[in-house]
Amino acid sequence: MTERSPSPTRLLLTAVVAVLAAVVVFAVHDGPVVARRAPQPTVHDVQRLIEKYYVREVDPDRLTEAALRGMTEALDPYSSYLSPEEAKAFRDDTEGEFGGVGIEITIEEGLVRVIAPVEGSPAFEAGVLPGDRIIEIDGVAHEFRSVEQAAKILKGPPGSRVVLTVVHEGANEPVELTIERAIIHVPSVSPPEIVDPARRIGYVRVAQFSPETGRELREAVATLVRAGARGLVLDLRSNPGGHLEAALACADLFVADGVLLRTEGRTEHRTRVAHREGTNTDLVLAVLVNGYSASAAEIVAGALQDAGRAVVVGTRTFGKGSVQQLIPLGPPGHEALLRLTTALWHTRSGRPIHRPPGAGSDEPWGIRPDVEVELDPARLQRIFRAQAVERFRHAGAKEPIVRTAATGDDPQLEAAVRSIRERLDSASAAKSEGGNEATDGEAPR
Repeated sequence: MTERSPSPTRLLLTAVVAVLAAVVVFAVHDGPVVARRAPQPTVHDVQRLIEKYYVREVDPDRLTEAALRGMTEALDPYSSYLSPEEAKAFRDDTEGEFGGVGIEITIEEGLVRVIAPVEGSPAFEAGVLPGDRIIEIDGVAHEFRSVEQAAKILKGPPGSRVVLTVVHEGANEPVELTIERAIIHVPSVSPPEIVDPARRIGYVRVAQFSPETGRELREAVATLVRAGARGLVLDLRSNPGGHLEAALACADLFVADGVLLRTEGRTEHRTRVAHREGTNTDLVLAVLVNGYSASAAEIVAGALQDAGRAVVVGTRTFGKGSVQQLIPLGPPGHEALLRLTTALWHTRSGRPIHRPPGAGSDEPWGIRPDVEVELDPARLQRIFRAQAVERFRHAGAKEPIVRTAATGDDPQLEAAVRSIRERLDSASAAKSEGGNEATDGEAPR
């Protein structure tokens, strides 16, 4: 009688039974027996069995990548494995530079709609206008489901060319524009504006925190101060975060001394402090936040709130108060990244920013506003789009754009301006009576 070799299914079942047996043995004992628990199957063991017995041939690299993703996903929502391609895209996004044409876009009925071109970008110079519909890219009509999908096609190596067929808003005939891609620097800080001309209250939006954000904000504030600004609305709404050092530089711009941030890790506890040199203590501040203000944006809002430098207006922030360390994996030039949570953030007063899984609304996490004002996210997005178009119209201007916040379109901005007005009036009244509510040379909170 010929002896048959065991089938792959039988081998896998035997392995599973062996593992279950080890678990059962472990379960019916306690105490010192824990030390004698049978070793768990390794990732290598499972990969070897899959490569040997799976119904089709598999790519070992694909299995390894899936295992790495699985390990990090088991930790928390912010730890992750990024493939070399994903790592490059991540760096492009966070560092604010990439090869592309330089347009801010949205998707409407499957087509790309231009919100505004980036000032000085190839698209700007080629004649792309706000409101343009892009009906073809390199002669091909696309139907896009997301902005990311469209951006992937529009981006490319610097120096490469792309032909966009666009229909300008209000026109019927399409126009072909040949654009040479370049490294695009996307400013994270909007051009400064005066939103209350009578009280000289300025406005700046920080869309995210890139390595250049600290310098950009400092320059915007200097422009406002030269224009006679007495107050500033710092808009951090829907800011997803970014570089920690950039966030600290922004907070340090307005806080003269004391703690800005506390970081608590598994074994290490760090405190980051403000520096008096270069600090602006004269501007009266309000900070705008919402439920999509996260991470580094929460650090800035919390630091200014705890230091008594700003009134926070809007809705409670996201609650992403964890530190991720980026660990390169693989050869230089083709590196993957391990993004690993290594610490949690706390504000100057010790408040936890991070929202643990399952945490309720009554628990301490995120930054709660001093003045709560609701605003629908879709409405806010329309406001930001209108601002982008307005900036396009004033491209190249050396002075702050002047507009009024009192239009009824943005109740959160109006509340922030109102809070600054009240503090300016209070300080003026106190000064006229011979007093001064601001201490240590700082503006009234």
